[in-house]
Amino acid sequence: MYHSLIEILITVSQGLAFCAIYSLISQEKITPLNFILFSVILQIMLYWLNYFSFIYIFLYFFSHGYFRNKETNKYLLWFYSVYTTFSTSLMGYGLSNFFRYVLGNVIYSHYAVLLNITVIPILSIGINFLILKILKPNMDFFRSNIDFLDKKIICIIDIFLIICCTIQYTSYWIESNLFPNNPIRGYMIILFICIIVSLLGYLRFKTKELNDQQMQQLKDNQMNDLEKYVQHIEQMYDSIRGFRHDYKNMLISLNESLETNNLDTIKNTYYGILKNENISLQDSKYDLARLNNLQILPLKSIFSAKIIQALQENIEVSLEVMEPITEYYIEITDYVRILAILLDNAIESAKETLQPKIAIAVLSEKCEEQLVIIENTFSEETIDLEKIFEKGYSTKERNSGLGLANIKEILKQYENVSLETEISGFLFRQKIIMKRGIES
Repeated sequence: MYHSLIEILITVSQGLAFCAIYSLISQEKITPLNFILFSVILQIMLYWLNYFSFIYIFLYFFSHGYFRNKETNKYLLWFYSVYTTFSTSLMGYGLSNFFRYVLGNVIYSHYAVLLNITVIPILSIGINFLILKILKPNMDFFRSNIDFLDKKIICIIDIFLIICCTIQYTSYWIESNLFPNNPIRGYMIILFICIIVSLLGYLRFKTKELNDQQMQQLKDNQMNDLEKYVQHIEQMYDSIRGFRHDYKNMLISLNESLETNNLDTIKNTYYGILKNENISLQDSKYDLARLNNLQILPLKSIFSAKIIQALQENIEVSLEVMEPITEYYIEITDYVRILAILLDNAIESAKETLQPKIAIAVLSEKCEEQLVIIENTFSEETIDLEKIFEKGYSTKERNSGLGLANIKEILKQYENVSLETEISGFLFRQKIIMKRGIES
């Protein structure tokens, strides 16, 4: 009875370590009910499969991640699961051998149960926490950009980890049943720790490389967008300059009409001048000049490019940037990606309507909160607000709703940003709310 209780306590402590490390790397919470279920089944699997219960541990966390968030990349779920299984057991076994070496076999054997229930699981969690804390920016970028990484590389990493995990647990069985106190095990621990460090270092290198590529692409797109913006501004300037050049003749023509005291003649002359000069005082293309208040170059470039694209699609665009915007509260690459997706969706949706319109507002409240509101007309009778953020869901056959799932992944790493979606009549509105002073 006593030994059974000890085994259960050790299993529970191990289960806690597995669940904690999985939560750390995946940023997914394990509920108390899931933890209890995991620990109970783990106890059964340890009895049936002994050391090969690692297969259950891997499958449990993979299925947990899949059913909790089906649109998450499967390679990423695989990585979370195998890393949790591999690193937790490796840390536990390594720490166990460390205490055996430091304390000696006699003292260690006396306190082995206490160490395996308390100290070793806590240290395993702590070490993984420090490693992942150091690599947090890279892991966040890895998560949000998994779809842009080479699938073959990620697959090879996952398979490699599975092989290492299999070798590791097989060696446990060999040591327990065939060769007790096998000295090779100590060298294998060092080798596997080096593998984990090298693997995380490689992922850090690849994410940095991808980040550099995205930054360069952002700069290239920025230059192209700004070139279009300058050309558009020049066209507006030429239009206004042409009007100024002829305004004296226009005034003379209008003066002659005024002398007749005939209101109809005056109206006809006034509107005739505007028509001949192709001037509309309400033309939305002149709203583009309001981007002057947006003093962040990458944001100005993406807004100008998408507004010009919308105007070319004969979409009426209104823009409000009431105050100078000089700050941003998330990574600029993520900011640009989010805006690009929302604006592309707004253009695609608006151009399908009879009176296509897009309204954009960028607001700043006392430099503590920033709001971006994008509103567009849409023709669909119903939109499921719960499903539009799922990968692959779209009201169009071409699955144009895919981008919203990407936005959801990006926003997971920012606690200071929220996205609100509203429908009012046939207007679809997206509101990004960003707050300063909250660490992501």
